[in-house]
Amino acid sequence: MTKIDLNQTLAQIRAPSKNMASLSRQARIRVGIASLHMLVKLGDEYYAKILESRRSFTPSTERLLLAHRSLEDTLDNINSPDSGMAFPNFQAALEPLLRCVRTRLDLAKKQKLRMEEEYLEGSEKEHDSDAEWDEGEAYASKLRMIDWELDTYGHEERHILVLQNILLP
Repeated sequence: MTKIDLNQTLAQIRAPSKNMASLSRQARIRVGIASLHMLVKLGDEYYAKILESRRSFTPSTERLLLAHRSLEDTLDNINSPDSGMAFPNFQAALEPLLRCVRTRLDLAKKQKLRMEEEYLEGSEKEHDSDAEWDEGEAYASKLRMIDWELDTYGHEERHILVLQNILLP
C-alpha cells in the first residue's frame, strides 16, 4: 500500500459518513497492518537518508530507529502462523514510536529556528569569498534535510494519531 493509498483509506474511514463502530474487527486489523507497513517503510527511508547524508546517529535517532524496528517485530508476530486473527496490540507498538517522532519533530523545529537566526545574523555581513559560497551550500543542504525531517515526522505523527483512534480495540 502506497502513502497515497493509505492516506485515501484513512480519509475514507475518518469521513463523517463512516462510523468507527461499524468497521469490522478484521477491517481495522487490515488497515492497521497496512499502516504499520507504511510506518516501517518511513523508518527505512529515514535510515537510508541518514546514511546518504553521512550524518552520525544521535541517541534520539537510535531510539527512533529502534521504535521502527519494534513495529517490524509487531508485523512479524502478526504475520506468523500462530497469531490467527487475534487483535494485535498496536498501541504497545505505536506509543514508543509516537514519543520518538514527537521528540525528533521538536528537535528539528528547534534546529531550524536556530539556523534561521544564525542566517539572519550572518546576512548582515558582506559576503565575497568562495569559502562563504561553500558554507552557504552546506547550510542549504542542512536546511533541506531539516525540512525533509519536519515533513516526514509530521506525516508520521498524523498517521500514528489516526491509527490510535481507528485501532482502539
